[in-house]
Amino acid sequence: MHQTYQARTEQFKEQLTKLASKTTTLAWLRIIAFLALLAFAILFLSTEGNTYWFIATIVSVTLFALLVKRYVAVRTQRQFYQHLVNINEAEQKAVAYQHHHFPTGENFKEAQHPFIHDLDIFGKGSIFQYVDRTSTWQGKEKLANWLKQPTLDKEELLARQAAVKELAEKLEDRQHFQATGMMITETAEDEAEIAQWLQQEAIISNKKWLLPFMIVMPAIVIALGLSALFTLLPARFFWLAIFVQAVVYIPFIKPINTFYQQIGKRVALLRKYAGLIALVEKADFKSELLQSLQKSIVQPKSATEAITKLTKLMELFNQRQNAIMGLILNLLAVWDLQIVYRIEQWVVQHKRAFPEWIAAIATIDALHSLGNFYYNQPSYTFPTPSDQDFTLEAKGLGHPLIPIDSLVTSDFEITGTGKFYLITGSNMAGKSTFLRSVGVNLVLAMAGAPVCAQQMTFTPIPLFTSMRTDDSLQDHESYFYAELKRLKQIVDRLQAGEKVFIILDEILKGTNSNDKQAGSKAFIEQLIQLKGVGLLATHDLVLAQMEETYPEQVQNYCFEMSIDDNQLHFTYRLQRGICSSFNATFLMKKMGIVAS
Repeated sequence: MHQTYQARTEQFKEQLTKLASKTTTLAWLRIIAFLALLAFAILFLSTEGNTYWFIATIVSVTLFALLVKRYVAVRTQRQFYQHLVNINEAEQKAVAYQHHHFPTGENFKEAQHPFIHDLDIFGKGSIFQYVDRTSTWQGKEKLANWLKQPTLDKEELLARQAAVKELAEKLEDRQHFQATGMMITETAEDEAEIAQWLQQEAIISNKKWLLPFMIVMPAIVIALGLSALFTLLPARFFWLAIFVQAVVYIPFIKPINTFYQQIGKRVALLRKYAGLIALVEKADFKSELLQSLQKSIVQPKSATEAITKLTKLMELFNQRQNAIMGLILNLLAVWDLQIVYRIEQWVVQHKRAFPEWIAAIATIDALHSLGNFYYNQPSYTFPTPSDQDFTLEAKGLGHPLIPIDSLVTSDFEITGTGKFYLITGSNMAGKSTFLRSVGVNLVLAMAGAPVCAQQMTFTPIPLFTSMRTDDSLQDHESYFYAELKRLKQIVDRLQAGEKVFIILDEILKGTNSNDKQAGSKAFIEQLIQLKGVGLLATHDLVLAQMEETYPEQVQNYCFEMSIDDNQLHFTYRLQRGICSSFNATFLMKKMGIVAS
């Protein structure tokens, strides 16, 4: 993967060098054309309208305009290739497990969420930061929602998996989509403003009398202006017509300004979506989900054509930003009214389809991220969703954020409800990492992504964890009370008849040993009775005796260690039984905290 990304980086840098040279050439040609334009214009005026100099001036104006247009196009192309360079340089770091430069998704955190805090789904060093390659705000939000609210629908998961597998093979298409999306950065505010604009009441279209006025009056103004120019009619008629247009136009200035503020500055964003939609429209998709998404933006009419038309209208609307041009256009043709009317007609025709187009692009954007994730980790596997009451079976299960050359994996299987694995082990032996490995891979599996395992079969199920409960000074809650509230949520959900996969790490830490043992034992018994299922890591070996009382419901697993030559050695591999080795005293002595 690293070599592929490195080769692509060099390839795109070569393109950038060529484009830089072309930009410089066009810049000099533009300057020369402009100077020629000035020279020919001066010669035309100084020779009292010589026809040859007039033609030369017109040619220079045309040439200058074409050079400006070409310069802008090449500059845009340079920006696109720079994004491709940045993408491939970033992926070189990503395959080396360096992903700190990607967005953290911090804004998607929820303090009381059932699992995202404990499993590092969002934030620095998170799963989201490792997986996310979205280039639209809606796509980023879609991916975040897949991780926050995993689907339990087996068919939907299989559809996503097929789409992710297909997109993983389309490296060129994925990166072109991502680079196009990176041409402009958008925010949640942009999305909200566009949604509001689509629903707002019309300014021009609902005034039936205004349409004939906009057609007839500019024609009259232009005719009277030409008549005044050729002294066929007095100029006062022309100015009277201008005054009439102004009287009609002035009351609309404020609502039109508001209208422009909402959408007029979104031209670049609309152009970006037109580009993304064009890429999707011409793609050759095979999976049913991707074909369905493609169909939603192609039929009954091409979304590319529609958004391109809107983009052009917005570019015409932007002419009002030029004070002189805006004044002339509005004096002669009530330009703002003309453009706003045409935009409103576009909205009437497409306001229902537009959000669907954007939603389709967002879904494809999120699927591209998962496709990139699979491309970077080809050794990962797609888990098999099961219809069984409950099963979770994995071989070679590991944590996706641990580099593969230092990853130690474990096999794991739990079938049926009302069952719990009690996991014991010394400090740093790997208990918490294993719990997070199970939880994270379940989240990825229910998002439609590949998992860090050789093989995995699972029943889609809601997930609830209690591993990092925090106290709250603001809410006057102690750590212990906050943990009890979280455990109560688990019981409430089970009592409501929900199936929940539960992951607990050293519960009831905020009380004394005897109380902790009694409380933990009673809580596990309650979970078994309510048909809960999951994992509980503990240092309390007394709880391991529950396997004797509940041999069908409780099983003991552990992570062992050894001390050889005054050094700790960990296996980091799950095994059957109860932990027989501990290291707290050894570590305290080794660090000089207590006397040897």
